[in-house]
Amino acid sequence: MKNKAHRTIDLESWDRRDHFYFFKDYEDPCFNLTANVDVTKMIRYCKSKDVSIFLHSLYMVARACNEVTELRMRMEDDEVLVYERIDIGCAILKDNHTFLFAYMDYKTNSAEFVPYAQQIIEDTKQLKSLRSRADELALIHCSVLPWITFTSIKHPRDYEVNASIPKIMIGRFFEQTDRVLMPVSLQAHHALVDGYHAGLFYKEMQEYVDSFSEM
Repeated sequence: MKNKAHRTIDLESWDRRDHFYFFKDYEDPCFNLTANVDVTKMIRYCKSKDVSIFLHSLYMVARACNEVTELRMRMEDDEVLVYERIDIGCAILKDNHTFLFAYMDYKTNSAEFVPYAQQIIEDTKQLKSLRSRADELALIHCSVLPWITFTSIKHPRDYEVNASIPKIMIGRFFEQTDRVLMPVSLQAHHALVDGYHAGLFYKEMQEYVDSFSEM
């Protein structure tokens, strides 16, 4: 599943050169924010078609990360790499309430991704080990808290491995007036990602949800 296709940023001509050098050696270089995404159309679609809300939510996140260049950037040694495609690693709950890590290739449409991801999850649940790929760069790390509608969250982080991999958490959706909202948390390395790029991430998710026809 590893995807190695990437290009290397020319740091000296990069318009974020100063920002990169300013933040890259911080003891705690990551910022974390949570915002609600209006998932009304997606939830209605999933319920009407009896398809997985979880897998469509996962695809929503993976698609948004692939659409935002800065979320495909990774730091390796003293270089900044931009991957052509990033895949997704996600914590999957087992029947005994422990979890495993499932790893899925990114697909360019949800019709292909959803059944593929479902099979990956079913296969993963048969395993006994976590199979952590913490050192694999062409990934995003994602988890879901379907029991909690959170307003903020802090991820455990091993900064000795690689802090430039974004971590994303999806929370329990909730109704507000006539809309359905879903909290989504983004943790990203500030040497690579600014608030503007975080805004693009949420914008891309909203555009995906809005692509569903109103039911």
